[in-house]
Amino acid sequence: MAGLLAASPRHSDVQPSKRDDRQRLAKERRDERDRSLAVKELQILQKERKARLLYEKQIEERWRKLEEQRQREELRRAAVEEKRRQRFEEEKVCLCIIHLKSASNDTQ
Repeated sequence: MAGLLAASPRHSDVQPSKRDDRQRLAKERRDERDRSLAVKELQILQKERKARLLYEKQIEERWRKLEEQRQREELRRAAVEEKRRQRFEEEKVCLCIIHLKSASNDTQ
């Protein structure tokens, strides 16, 4: 039975140094694959971070533009309201003058 184990191609054909070499090469390939995966993962994380920062910057820019638009609209409304108030005051003065002239004509 011991002879059968010794005659097995798995054990007898492979010398210890070749087996060690194959194991070392397999380990090196695994390590290289692990390093490669780590680099790819890092690149993905950096790309995601860059995309997130760009998105946040775009959102901030949109909010800034909306705020500027709101302020311009508020100023425009205030100017329109002021102009309306001035016209009202001018009309009021004109009506007072007309009323005074009319009252003055009535007394003559």
